Amino acid sequence: MNDALHNVTMITASAGTGKTYSLMGEIAREINSGTKPSQILATTFTKKAAAELIDRVQAELFGQERPDAARQMSVSMVGTVNSVCSRLLQEYAVDAGLSPALQVIAEDEQLRIFQLATDAVFAEFTPRIQPLARRLGHDGEADIRGTDTDWRKIVRDITDAARSNRIAPSALTHSAAASWQGLQQVLGPAGLDDRATWSNQLLQGLMGLRGLAAEIAESGKTPPKNLLASIALLEPVLTHASPEEAPWRFWIEAAGVSNANAKRQLESYISAVDVELASNPAFQTELREFTELVFACAAACLDRFADFKRQYGLIDFADQETLVLDLLENNPEFRASITSRIKFMVVDEFQDTSPLQLQLFTKFAELVEKVVWVGDSKQAIYEFRGTDPELMKAVAARVESKTQLHDSWRSKESVIDLSNAISLAMFPELSEDEVQLTVPEARLDAAHPKNALGGAREAWTLAAKTVPDQRRAVAAGVVDLLQRRNFKGSDVAVLARSNDAVAAIAAELAALGVKATTNTSSLFAAREIQLVRAGMAFVASDDDTVALAELAHLHPDHPEFGRWVPALFDAAEPREELQRWAADPLVSGLVELRGLATVCTPTEIMEEVTARLGVARLIKSWSNPGTRLKNLDALRSLLEQYYESCAALGKPVTLSGSLKFLADADSTGSENFGDDVVNVLTYHKAKGLEWPAVVLASLDTEVVAKPWGVAVEGVDEIDVRDPLVGRWIRFWPWPFGTKGFKPLSGAADSSAVAQRVLARRQADSARVLYVGLTRSVSVTCLAAAKPAPASLNSLGTGQIVEWTEGTGSEGTLTVQGRDGEHTLAVEAFSYEPADGPANTDDGANVEYEDGLAVESPVSHEPARVTASSLESFGFAADVTEAAVLGPQLIPHGAAIWDQVGSAIHGYFALPLAEMDASVRLRAAHRLLDRWGAASAVGADVVVEAGERILAFLHQHYPGATATTEQSVAWRNADNQLMEGWIDLLLETPAGFVLVDHKSYPGKDPVGHIKDKYIGQMRGYAEAIGSITGRPVVEMLIHMPALGKVFRIG
Repeated sequence: MNDALHNVTMITASAGTGKTYSLMGEIAREINSGTKPSQILATTFTKKAAAELIDRVQAELFGQERPDAARQMSVSMVGTVNSVCSRLLQEYAVDAGLSPALQVIAEDEQLRIFQLATDAVFAEFTPRIQPLARRLGHDGEADIRGTDTDWRKIVRDITDAARSNRIAPSALTHSAAASWQGLQQVLGPAGLDDRATWSNQLLQGLMGLRGLAAEIAESGKTPPKNLLASIALLEPVLTHASPEEAPWRFWIEAAGVSNANAKRQLESYISAVDVELASNPAFQTELREFTELVFACAAACLDRFADFKRQYGLIDFADQETLVLDLLENNPEFRASITSRIKFMVVDEFQDTSPLQLQLFTKFAELVEKVVWVGDSKQAIYEFRGTDPELMKAVAARVESKTQLHDSWRSKESVIDLSNAISLAMFPELSEDEVQLTVPEARLDAAHPKNALGGAREAWTLAAKTVPDQRRAVAAGVVDLLQRRNFKGSDVAVLARSNDAVAAIAAELAALGVKATTNTSSLFAAREIQLVRAGMAFVASDDDTVALAELAHLHPDHPEFGRWVPALFDAAEPREELQRWAADPLVSGLVELRGLATVCTPTEIMEEVTARLGVARLIKSWSNPGTRLKNLDALRSLLEQYYESCAALGKPVTLSGSLKFLADADSTGSENFGDDVVNVLTYHKAKGLEWPAVVLASLDTEVVAKPWGVAVEGVDEIDVRDPLVGRWIRFWPWPFGTKGFKPLSGAADSSAVAQRVLARRQADSARVLYVGLTRSVSVTCLAAAKPAPASLNSLGTGQIVEWTEGTGSEGTLTVQGRDGEHTLAVEAFSYEPADGPANTDDGANVEYEDGLAVESPVSHEPARVTASSLESFGFAADVTEAAVLGPQLIPHGAAIWDQVGSAIHGYFALPLAEMDASVRLRAAHRLLDRWGAASAVGADVVVEAGERILAFLHQHYPGATATTEQSVAWRNADNQLMEGWIDLLLETPAGFVLVDHKSYPGKDPVGHIKDKYIGQMRGYAEAIGSITGRPVVEMLIHMPALGKVFRIG
């Protein structure tokens, strides 16, 4: 037995096998055996997972009639690794030699603080690095060939890798030497520097080709395009002060002439470059110097960043983990305290921990009586974030006490059979028990609420050659899937390998009239939610300087907005600077609420904070205001959940308690909700989620990998007591920017380093595909242009999958398994790229409406309601055409119609009557660019629409007082605060005229108005009447795209 891990149990939880239930059971059993909740430490990957684990354990203990133990779970140490480390450092600050007042750098501010701290370092190294970077294609410059890698980004990658692998700045000298040693073996021995000869050969060739082009032109013919292109490739030789100043890429580009005459004239040059460039001594010297300088800059940045944080009392997530690790290794009092305090430790999602966290866990395991690691090596897909799945597997393999969860409580039998067949072939190094999912006996009973009977497998052949057409074909397949199987949009998820692919597929679905969401961001990533939560936190505590900094960072009306970081660090006395920030009227208004915090509910405080910060006004000026208002309702719903939680656990409701609840929660933004919204996301973001039907896209990409760039290397034999020993950072710079060079890339690809990199990439791709294969409950669809998809057949294990089509929708999927060939029946379909909207009868596709009605995540009567959300159902009204302003300006909608509508609304809100023509045109250009809508509508069209409505208003309402973007608020009969913005309010002697601009471009404007806007306009009229006591005499809907004005009677 391995003494280092003798007290560790490894639970391997395959996808859908009830990992959280198992974790809950482990903790509950430990408590029932006598361990106190306060003696339990559990780490999770997300705050949401931590909150869910606590809730489940409490529910289980309540069910066992142990309410005292359930309530004590609130004092257990359960949270993310960083939150647990933060708590330990606060409690043991003296032992760690820290001030308890240290401020944790927010995750989204870490890069900015790093840049601020290291600006002087980069300034010092730039004169030495930049000339080399320019010649070696690492200067970050962009041209028609693309954008070169930026050496500054390489430095940051090295610093990140060093910190997450506990590599000291002083050790980077070794990494530089080892990197160059490996690269030099690929380059080969140094030869001669013949660049002067090469330059003369190019000059002679250029003169000859120019003469040939002139002769052809004099004969009355047009020189061939490839001849002119070859001349253009050679012309830079005239601009270089000397051959030594030319970028190394230039010599390769010059050798790439395509004209036959050019190739003949430069034959000896082309041959020399292919053979001699990699061995050029100046080339090798510059590569070595560049590598050494980049590592030296990274080491200096690490030192300066550490000094900067000490100087200003700051700490970040990696610091927290490193400091706790130092205490575990070197502080006897801390070690003794942990031994007596923690009896049981659980690590969730073990496979996704960073190398630094791995060492942290092994040190905890030395001190804690009983340890459980829970994870699944097949789902270790975050290598791009700095995790090391191979290191995790190596350590986990040393654990002798193991439990395997393989009963699937998620998927139907057909889906499981498909996943098993492909996964067994993708992971030949794992035992069948570690890979194969099984169906619990209970789920084979048709009466079981989650019975596994049935399910379906589909294979989609995409009849398309180009990637854009393949994505359009996927969209066509999704539309057919929704219709064939009567699915709601929210039942379906489409998984793709990149964010670009996700955005493209969502856009194609939108073009077919299918709503799609690509946003899985947290509710707390929304600016308005961050602002309100910061305001509530500042009300709760005047010592919360983080909340004060967030207010300055987020609120555009604060005097330090946009400059708070340098203002704070440049201040002689930071505390006095913070006091000055707090004295600003924007913030001081929140101080007045502190006396109410003990007598008002958190929701009431939230409403006051929202009002005093003017959040509704800010939202109006930001993108997607409707969605942002719904996000506020989602926040109100979370506060309701907090009240329910307090009632269930018998805890008091407090403002500070609600903030802690929100910090532990993780809710999704409101734009992600709606039964008719298809989910489109990356495979990585799909981890941990499930849907009735899942479409696996991006299957035609071959798995390839190159050894260039930054990577962390380890040792063959892992010491489980010190798993980070021997790790170093390898950096091989590709020296030709975006240009390829087969003599060098071929030599590198045959190296042992490249083979190792490729094997890691293939293993990573297999894990990503496994995650995709195990997300579906009922239907899994494989979508590829080729029935033998490259992604599934380039994993280093030979061909795995191919399907064939039979009669009708019958098909056969063949899997080359570890014990021979297996066949599975599938439903086979072929899809061509769809052309245009699925329903061409209505030009007003739902994607192009002025606003999308989205469900709040919890059914909850909001305290505030927008006028645009008021339903038109039940109100009878006549809608007539009041005026034709001119021909239709915009013939149809576009996938970015929401942005177009926002830009047009912004233009009409301007004082157009006071602006001359040139100013109007510039304003239109600026607004279209700001909203990203310039590709759909021209600025001249927007200006023309403005001219038309001005002429109409001058003709029909001369002398009227006009107010644009008039905000209104009033209480309705249900005591809800109704809010809205009237696009244009005209005051006439007879009363008010309401004008609302709608960007609808469709064919049924009257029906659209009756369906969407009657309730909104009635709400506005009710508000104006109650506020002013004067009547609203007319309600108009202006549709600039159609060139018409409609009257609501």
